Amino acid sequence: MAGQGEWEAWMVAAQAGDARAYDALLRAALPLLRGVARRRIRDAAEAEDAVQDALLTIHQLRHTYDPARPIRPWLVAICERRAIDRLRRSGRRQGRETPIDDFGETLAAPGTNQGRRGWPRPGAGCGRRSCRRRSAPRSAWRSWRTCPWRRRARGPACRSGR
Repeated sequence: MAGQGEWEAWMVAAQAGDARAYDALLRAALPLLRGVARRRIRDAAEAEDAVQDALLTIHQLRHTYDPARPIRPWLVAICERRAIDRLRRSGRRQGRETPIDDFGETLAAPGTNQGRRGWPRPGAGCGRRSCRRRSAPRSAWRSWRTCPWRRRARGPACRSGR
C-alpha cells in the first residue's frame, strides 16, 4: 500500500494536470474502491459497475478535492454513494421486470402459442350451416364479419362447395 500522504500528493499533482500521478492514484485506489463496493453489493458484476461509476465520479469531481483533508475518506464516500445508487437502481428495475427463467419450460413446450383455444384454425370451415368442417359457432366472434379466417375458409378447404 502507498505510504501515508502519497495518495494526497498524487491527487494534488493530478489537479495540477499530471496524468501519470492521476493514473498512479487511480491504480492504487482501485483495490480500496472494489472492497467498498463488494461490502455493499453481493453481485460481483454490479459491484464492478459501481466501481466504474465511482471512478467516473472521481474523475468529474477531482477539482473539488481539498488537499488539506485526507483522500481515503473522500474516495470511500464517493464509492459508497455510487454503490447505494446502483442498489436503488437495481431495486427499481426488479420491481418492473419479471425474470424469464421461471417461464422457460412453458415457452419451450411443443404446441405452445399455436393458436387460441376455441378459435378455429385457418381453413376450418366457412361458417355456413351446410359446411362439414365448421368447428366454432358463429358466436365465437363479436360479429361474423370480423372473423379473421372468413375469406380464407371459403376457399378449397370448405367441403360444402358454396
